[in-house]
Amino acid sequence: MASLKKSLVGHVRKLNLFSKLSEDEFKIVEINMATAAFKEGEQMFLPKGTPTYLFVVLKGSVALVKYTEDGKEFMLEMYGEGDVIDVASNVNGSFTIKSDCIIGGVSLRLPVTKTTPFLEGVLKLARERVNTNLRRMSYLLHPSPLLRLECYLIDLAYKVGVRVPNGLEITELPTHKHMAYMLNLTRECITRNMTALRVSDGISVTGKTMFLNWSFLDKGDYKY
Repeated sequence: MASLKKSLVGHVRKLNLFSKLSEDEFKIVEINMATAAFKEGEQMFLPKGTPTYLFVVLKGSVALVKYTEDGKEFMLEMYGEGDVIDVASNVNGSFTIKSDCIIGGVSLRLPVTKTTPFLEGVLKLARERVNTNLRRMSYLLHPSPLLRLECYLIDLAYKVGVRVPNGLEITELPTHKHMAYMLNLTRECITRNMTALRVSDGISVTGKTMFLNWSFLDKGDYKY
């Protein structure tokens, strides 16, 4: 187990988020690391609630999957050796062990009295990234590219949109490259579906500004 802990420490230390911590700060993080072994076919259940953990695959592989009503498996993401599982468990899917594996975990929420301002800033950034990936996973649950894009834009409008008469306005649309990453689609697919949305009665686009009316925004109920 000591060698596994050492392997986990090495993986985490190389991550950009933790690479600039001092030795003393990293030791605080290291104390809150642990590993667990899983067998092929098992389900991996992560702590519920807010995303306060970061996981690293030290050996084997694990998949985030969703099962359709008729029992078919729909894979959302595959993680192999060295990959970081930076997504919380309350996404509407489950983690299935594809081959015997060992997972390492790092707590991202430590008592403030045991951290430094810089370390707490790093942990906060890590939690925000986990939240972002959690949202990304929720989009991937929709098989329809258009539905994914609608869900993403509605989320974005409620997060950064400005209230205007009859709806919300996104003043700086993300690039198609960024949207393609978030939705696991090609840029061509994003362009095609953005074109389809432009003729929708619910939205209008001028340059990098998008207006979404309340009737279109109400469709956001389907995303959960």
